Amino acid sequence: MAGEAAGTVARMAAGGDVFAEFWDTKGYVVADGAMGTRLFSMGLISGDAPERFNLSAPGRIRDVHRGHLRAGADLVLTNSFGANRLRLRLHNLDGRVLELNEAAARIAREAAEAECRRDSRTMLVAGSMGPTGELLEPLGSLTAAACEQAFAEQAEGLARGGADLLWIETMSDLGEVEAAVRGARRGCDLPVAVTMSFDTAGRTMMGATGTETAERLGSLELAALGANCGNNLADTEAAALEVRSALPDVPVICKPNAGIPYWSGNTFHYTGTPEMLAAHAHRARQGGVRIIGGCCGSTPVHVAAIAAALAGDGPVPEIDEPTGYGTAGAGIVALVHVDAPQRFTAICTDNRALVPFIQEHWPRGRIPPFDGPDVPVLDATFRRDGDIRRDPGWIITVEGHEVVARWTVTQPPLVMTRAGAGQDADLDMHSALFFT
Repeated sequence: MAGEAAGTVARMAAGGDVFAEFWDTKGYVVADGAMGTRLFSMGLISGDAPERFNLSAPGRIRDVHRGHLRAGADLVLTNSFGANRLRLRLHNLDGRVLELNEAAARIAREAAEAECRRDSRTMLVAGSMGPTGELLEPLGSLTAAACEQAFAEQAEGLARGGADLLWIETMSDLGEVEAAVRGARRGCDLPVAVTMSFDTAGRTMMGATGTETAERLGSLELAALGANCGNNLADTEAAALEVRSALPDVPVICKPNAGIPYWSGNTFHYTGTPEMLAAHAHRARQGGVRIIGGCCGSTPVHVAAIAAALAGDGPVPEIDEPTGYGTAGAGIVALVHVDAPQRFTAICTDNRALVPFIQEHWPRGRIPPFDGPDVPVLDATFRRDGDIRRDPGWIITVEGHEVVARWTVTQPPLVMTRAGAGQDADLDMHSALFFT
């Protein structure tokens, strides 16, 4: 039976559309939920590489896949989001790119084939490929050639492990996407899907809208294109529908986060209920989106709700359509935690719905890594420094002092950093509250 399952996937890929069987049978694909946020509940330590679990704890990764598949997912993403050479270098794992990616795909393949034997349905394995965490020239030092090579190496490993397609996700820079697609196709001949993360006023952190994304990437002959993660469910959904409007013949993906994250006790929680994601899935499908799942914070319970809503099993939850918080002209909220007379920490976000969570939990030292005594959180004036698409950065003024925070990665919608007055502060992926 395992051989039969693998053969079915191979025939679909050879036929030119890896999703063809799903379009013929039900017209849509249920994608999985979160990986990274699930692993934190399984022992992953903040700041460590989730991909290390592919070798040290493969059973935990298999359990995550199994949970999503048994909840109704047709497609699972491998535990390889940060498994490119540039990201793995942060953990001294850059010499194990092929090994980690091959293991990630093999674990997902084993889980999918086991569930196929159990449930007699086709399931796909998508090789997850996240951003490098570096900016391309001229904003940064990463060349397009080096970027392409990083994705080619990762794609080779995922193909070796048995992925059915490659899934370039949570991207913000269209130039990096183009390099990633070139690299993916250099590394193997698998189909390629792409999702962007829309974080600020319906744009990615590098300024691209859903329409601009579709216009620029529409000629790449992608297996699917859409949106994932992002600032909030509303903006992710709206961006996916923009892509659908601009590219009606390309399958569109939508994998939003399960609401907004907050810290309670010793664990992260998300405001998005399964009913909220079920209502979203129904709206997205009505709008023409064909691949629907969840991202950060979404569990098998959320996936089951999405699958039920798409299958028409029971009434759709009556939940009002959400509104975007990061709308144009809404402005940026900057909250500042004073650590010393000439030192402070800033949180800045354009999502005003996060402010109550920040005000409630952060001063009490409950959002890591800011453990310590209660201190006042001050209001701060805030302005954008230049055009974010060319010169991404923010300036925060606190009691007459300025700190410039320049983005060096483009994914997180909420960022925390420590900085001295008047100094530049580089923000890295490990200082972000959001996880993939």
